[in-house]
Amino acid sequence: MEKPPFVHLHNHTTYSLRDGLQKLDRMCAAAAADGQPAVAITDHGNLAGGWRLAKAAADSGIKAIMGAEVYLAYGSRFEHATGDGLDDSGRRGKSKTNQHLTVLCQTAEGWRNLTTMMHRAYESYWHKPRIDLDLLAEHSRGLIVLTGCLGGPVAGPLAVDDEQTAEANLERLVEIMGRDHVAVEVMSHGIPTEDRILPDLARLAKRYRLDLVATNDAHYTSADEAITHRAWLCSGQPGVTLRSPAPPRWEFPGHGYHLRTTAEMRQIFDGESATESAVTNAYRIAESIEDTVIPERKSRLPRTPVPARLQTSAGALWEIVRSGAVERYGQPPPAHVQERLRYEMKVIAGAGLADYFLVVSDLLRFATARGIRTSVRGSALGCVVAYCSGITSIDPLEYDLLFERFLN
Repeated sequence: MEKPPFVHLHNHTTYSLRDGLQKLDRMCAAAAADGQPAVAITDHGNLAGGWRLAKAAADSGIKAIMGAEVYLAYGSRFEHATGDGLDDSGRRGKSKTNQHLTVLCQTAEGWRNLTTMMHRAYESYWHKPRIDLDLLAEHSRGLIVLTGCLGGPVAGPLAVDDEQTAEANLERLVEIMGRDHVAVEVMSHGIPTEDRILPDLARLAKRYRLDLVATNDAHYTSADEAITHRAWLCSGQPGVTLRSPAPPRWEFPGHGYHLRTTAEMRQIFDGESATESAVTNAYRIAESIEDTVIPERKSRLPRTPVPARLQTSAGALWEIVRSGAVERYGQPPPAHVQERLRYEMKVIAGAGLADYFLVVSDLLRFATARGIRTSVRGSALGCVVAYCSGITSIDPLEYDLLFERFLN
């Protein structure tokens, strides 16, 4: 029976700032050309590439898998605790501020939960936007967790010979997510530590009846881009070039951080009894993920609370504008001002943008009243509604500025 193709479930793009090089359209095209039916993005601590992945994957005829490599705190995300483990160059070092955990969205509910966690991670920002296991427990539905790289909560402790902590962390993940939503992640980049702990990871997966899944932590698409990637890493290190010694120059240990083909992945993992199902398990996880988890791309403007007497957000905006028009132009405002305001309000209300104007007006008026400097750029200065609601401070009518240009 023919074995299924591989699917990359741990994968970085240009949205992994400083160390990711993959452009989404090229990455998806390469995965499709190899017969891979899906591809994930798991960028560092953000979901910024989600919309563009959805389009690039659709253009290539494959499934887009949304995810992130989240920064996991040691203990509570509200505490500045550090841990023992390997640094980004694969060396042992104290005072690590976070661990890495691979989180994938299996359903639309999972997407909502992951976006919520990413937002709340900034409430406890310390070096990185961090989540903790309590936050994961609150928002676990619809998600799949892979245990991560050498910087993760399972492989990391194993790398420094702390099997007790690795096992405790894995137990906690299973307790939070359920056995069917956790998989033990294995990689192979020619790093001695990865090879040494692989049997331990396989043993833990078997003990807890979890899938062992192969990933590749890809950061660029083609193998020949390795030197370009090393140069890219230098760009984030002042005064460092490719000629600088490593360390202090930061580089990825080992090799093979490209979008490996199914054949490459099977050559690495299929020959070992402990990992013979790891590549197939990546495909199975991808198959379990809904075809579309990200919502339709459209404007989702916040709704502004409106007093009952005004009934609608357009009514609330009109009240602010009428009051502002008296302030700006006198009582009563000239006929041509009233005519322009009625025209603009008809367009704004018809386009469903009244809430948008209310929100921006509230922000700008708040700032102005407290002496906070603000700036509104470009064609917004052509809108008399913006002028009368306190968003701008230049009279468009005095300078014959066009509302239509702002509208476009």
